[in-house]
Amino acid sequence: MLVVDEPRRSGGVSEGVLATLIDHGYTGRMARVTSHDSYVPLGAAAQQVLLGEQTIEAAARDLLS
Repeated sequence: MLVVDEPRRSGGVSEGVLATLIDHGYTGRMARVTSHDSYVPLGAAAQQVLLGEQTIEAAARDLLS
């Protein structure tokens, strides 16, 4: 299970999703990938802190390996 959560790492929805899976007995592999804990800057600078396709793909590959 790979949970992709675009907002900040701390306090994101992905924390609750993974906790709920664990609480209900899910024992499979799981991981989450998020954006950085930061404010979101304007313009092109936003790409420095927001989650991108390459980060998601790398997380999926790590989970499968």
